[in-house]
Order: sequence, then C-alpha cells, then structure tokens
Amino acid sequence: MPHFLIEKKIQHLPPAKGGYHYLEIEAETVLQFKRKAATPLLCELEDQLTIAVRLSLLKGENYAIVLERKHLLAIAKKAGDTINIKLYEDPNPLGIENPAVLVAILEHDAVAEEKFERLSKHEKKEFVEIITPIADLENQVNKIFELLNALK
Repeated sequence: MPHFLIEKKIQHLPPAKGGYHYLEIEAETVLQFKRKAATPLLCELEDQLTIAVRLSLLKGENYAIVLERKHLLAIAKKAGDTINIKLYEDPNPLGIENPAVLVAILEHDAVAEEKFERLSKHEKKEFVEIITPIADLENQVNKIFELLNALK
C-alpha cells in the first residue's frame, strides 16, 4: 500500500469560487494508488491530525484535498503556509471498524474472505452493522457464518 510524505502549500480560493482551502496533489502521485482518484485516503497533517479525504479534480490533471477551517485551526496553519502531509490508502474505508471476530474469521477462512471481499462497500457496511450489536460471541460467529453461507 503506497504512502507519500509530501510538503504542500495551503491554497485558498476566493469566495466567488467557493472560498475553501485545499492542498494540490499531483496526478503522478494519485495514479500510484490502486483505485487512482477513487481511492479512499487518509491524510496526516503535520503529524498532528489525521483526516479521511476524497480527492477532487482540479482544472487540468491534478487533484485537491479540501481542508475545513477546523482542520487548519487544529494545526495552527493558514492559507500560504507550507505543511508536511502523509497521504495513504484508508485501511478502513467503510467508516466503521470490522469486529475482531469477523477479522479473525476472514484471516483464517479463505472461502469466507473471498465471499466477503466480493461484497460492495455498502454491503460490507450492512454486514458489519448486522453483526456488531450481537453481544454473545457464539451468536455473533453463528450469524457471520449464516450471512456468509447465504452468499453465492
């Protein structure tokens, strides 16, 4: 999984064009990710703040990471400042953690992992949301296998 340590200048659009702050990311960097610009990414700002980001296409071929005001306040930076970022693929693009029991099953059962990986992101999220509220471990395992066995 590629990751990049980059020094970037915080840019700012005038209010008439949206007025947001952003970091420009070169196309050559983006093309190295498995899903290119569609890859869910994490961006560490100044080793202080990690944010989940999606890339936006700029005019031309480069991309932008939009920074919210709260992000700039958290790292005490403003437009024109140069910051160090670490950019890498989000290992948890669903936005929720996979329960440990599911992770363990997928690590030890290749067929289960293959079935789970065929699901769309939305289906994976629904799968996790179904099993997470189950408190009893044995019932959780049974439900995981019931759901996986229902898949073709």
